[in-house]
Amino acid sequence: MDKSWMFNRDRRSDEFRAGVASFLKVARNCPAKKKNEAGHIRCPCQRCGNKFYFSLKAVERHLYQSGIMSGYTTWISHGEVVPPIHFPKNNRKHNLRQPTGVDEEEDEEYEDVMAPFFEDLINPMLIFLFGFDLVPMLVRLFNSVVNFCLLNFIL
Repeated sequence: MDKSWMFNRDRRSDEFRAGVASFLKVARNCPAKKKNEAGHIRCPCQRCGNKFYFSLKAVERHLYQSGIMSGYTTWISHGEVVPPIHFPKNNRKHNLRQPTGVDEEEDEEYEDVMAPFFEDLINPMLIFLFGFDLVPMLVRLFNSVVNFCLLNFIL
């Protein structure tokens, strides 16, 4: 669907009128859960900013008076579905580090050889320093943060 009309400042143009008509067509067919009790839809005009509900006719009038709010290119409040984003599963290592010039096979071989040594070294060191195993304590702490929504208090 062409949404270039949203960036057109001339609200009297044929392009803008056709765009408003296409938006109202989508909004008219939006699911009931996107509407309020009276069957009104959110108004995406620049003044209302999707905060207030109005009839289709009132929304149309608002769009012609003040234009559609900037940045509202996917009409999620009016039933348009956001396309899913797919990430390739096998590119994890490529996303986490920059190329170093070292052959990947050599790098993976080094990790496979050294990882057990670090695992065996770190856990006893933490137990010695703190008197208890730190990893389960951190897991419990993060679990509490998630369960009790304490993230805002910590930050």
